[in-house]
Amino acid sequence: MKNLLKAAACVALLVSVSAHADTFDFSYTFSDGPIVTGSLSGTLVGDIVQNISDVHVALNGTAFTGTLNVAGWDASTSKFDLPATVSTQASQNNFLFTDAADVNSADWTNLFEMITTDPAANGVFAANAKITDAVNSAFDLAPNGTWSLQPVPLPAAFLLFSSGLGLFGAVTRRRPS
Repeated sequence: MKNLLKAAACVALLVSVSAHADTFDFSYTFSDGPIVTGSLSGTLVGDIVQNISDVHVALNGTAFTGTLNVAGWDASTSKFDLPATVSTQASQNNFLFTDAADVNSADWTNLFEMITTDPAANGVFAANAKITDAVNSAFDLAPNGTWSLQPVPLPAAFLLFSSGLGLFGAVTRRRPS
């Protein structure tokens, strides 16, 4: 029984250490001051977040509304028809987050894009047509602003880690003779 508890404690400890955050907070501060903030879900592989979903964006504190579609720029077709690339490194980003049903149409109300992979299309652009009393768009010809993408720590991972550590400590503790 004691060996079974030790094994369970070790598994819980290992699983908690290998657990990773799948929610990320991001921000981009344009060179002239406007700020885009948001969050997304995905899987971090190296510097790249894959399987992006559940994207939320705000420009200068005003949230984008509706479901945001995600795409990446294809230089060979001059269209957004590749999977998006969102990276911890600004120079690797190639994404569009928009509420347009057709990501290649001009039928959008909210849009945030960062293209760094095509010299002919490089730039960062954000717009929110719902903002009427302040700056509703921002543009950098190149990503000259400040980009940040950070995983959000999950409380469950901490709980799993501490329970595994506690179980391991309880099992390995020597009882006084």
